[in-house]
Amino acid sequence: MSDKYIKLGFKFSNCDPMNIIISSPFFFIQNTTICYKCNANTPVISLAAVSYKAEGADVEELNDLFFFTNIIPKDDKLRNLLKTKFSYFRPFFSKTADQEYWANHCVFCNAAQGDWFLHSEPGEAFFPLEESDWKNYLFIDYRNEQTVEFDGEPSRIKNGNIFQNKGRHIEFGNFPGA
Repeated sequence: MSDKYIKLGFKFSNCDPMNIIISSPFFFIQNTTICYKCNANTPVISLAAVSYKAEGADVEELNDLFFFTNIIPKDDKLRNLLKTKFSYFRPFFSKTADQEYWANHCVFCNAAQGDWFLHSEPGEAFFPLEESDWKNYLFIDYRNEQTVEFDGEPSRIKNGNIFQNKGRHIEFGNFPGA
């Protein structure tokens, strides 16, 4: 692993999907990726939070940011939030993961953009290599005293909360959606 990863303090967790609850405020983080199928630059999102509850444990790490992958909404609140603003993030059956989860899809050719690639490939949409990569992120801030529940997998970016000010921010209600 290069010094860049160590310097930025990335730490990953590989775990089975678990029941996760996050409370407001949380984020939908938008970035872009090049579609593997049509080579178009397409928007992608990830759900993120600074803390979460899972299977009886409260997880909060000072200055860390958690991205969530392989999301399966367990309540209508999250499904409705996703459908309202992110039409390209919807159910998909992954042969690789051997499960259905909500995934990003190319807005041009409709090809699924797999979570493993977006979150685990160095330099991809949700695996920044440099501090300057955070400027590409649009933090869509959701602040509404709600909790949302889903099955998913957390990945932790150590000191990621510190880098939030490097990205752009917009309130959920002001985001036009796609």
